[in-house]
Amino acid sequence: MEWTTSTFGYLSIPVFVMGIVFYFFPDILYKLFVVMRYRGIKPNSEFEENLPNTEIPKSIEVILKVLGCTMVILGITWFWFSEEFYRYWFEEY
Repeated sequence: MEWTTSTFGYLSIPVFVMGIVFYFFPDILYKLFVVMRYRGIKPNSEFEENLPNTEIPKSIEVILKVLGCTMVILGITWFWFSEEFYRYWFEEY
């Protein structure tokens, strides 16, 4: 992939959406990571129904919310300064 002025426009929307997911749903992400780690430790043949505790620690929740807020700001900034934004709003077709 070549880095051009339009690359940030292509990356801005997925970064923005992931930032919203990280900010508003940190508990779901944490539970997903715990289950994935548990399944990696115990393969399918040994998988039990007693999952480890999936309560999200406060420090992890704060880290995920800060990361999500940062990603939302980056997504908006990258979209604002992308070439497609200016072409869409300011050029005549």
